[in-house]
Amino acid sequence: QPQYGQPAYGQSPYGQPPAGQSSYGPAPYGQAPYPGDPYAVYPASPSNGLAIASLICSILGLVTCCVTSFVGIGLGIAGLNQSKRTGVGRGLSIAGIAVGSAWVVLGVVVLVALVAAGRTSS
Repeated sequence: QPQYGQPAYGQSPYGQPPAGQSSYGPAPYGQAPYPGDPYAVYPASPSNGLAIASLICSILGLVTCCVTSFVGIGLGIAGLNQSKRTGVGRGLSIAGIAVGSAWVVLGVVVLVALVAAGRTSS
């Protein structure tokens, strides 16, 4: 027989849990209870520090006359080896190696051109 009137304190007439409790249970660690929750703690994306440093050093090779490009190539190779173990940062490592190598090749071409221009002028 249905009851008319207010339910007892702490009980809901529809079988729902009281306010503040979820019927789905607690959210797994690092996962937001629902999308867009401003207070949710999201897990950090994995990254490869060697790969990031490789790309930065290789790009700075333009400013430092290819000096840091050699460092960028070395860090890129180390980052590529690390990415084989972890599975993260392969693209950045390859980009660091490619950019560093391009600056070194460009630097060698400019150096050869300057030496050739110096020989013809004297």
